[in-house]
Amino acid sequence: MDRGGWVRYRDGRPGERPRRVYALTETGEQAFLKLLRKQLRHFAPAEFPSLVSLSFLDALPVAEALAALRKRRETLEAHRELLVMESGGDATDQHHAGTTGLVVTYLRRSAEMESQFLDEAISHLESKQQ
Repeated sequence: MDRGGWVRYRDGRPGERPRRVYALTETGEQAFLKLLRKQLRHFAPAEFPSLVSLSFLDALPVAEALAALRKRRETLEAHRELLVMESGGDATDQHHAGTTGLVVTYLRRSAEMESQFLDEAISHLESKQQ
């Protein structure tokens, strides 16, 4: 970005920890807006590498598969709690300025969908165990 003329930088002030402070140039601002407009119009299906492992769930004994999915759900719940903390504990996402709340809402809904799916998958396996 520096070589392309999109950003300029200055070194931090003497006495501060070593760092560089970057700012967009006019060219960088135009490039950013062009890429933003392109990305917002484009839809790309999400890729979920963990779906491959779900495809082979039957290769494990049911008890082991259940334990793995329960652990995954436990990890997901910890992630969901972080999302709530990130939003200031506010379910409406009013804590975030501008459109950042939309991003948090998207992440929360994705985590909620994953949670619901895991509940269904665990129930499905539990019914096979009986």
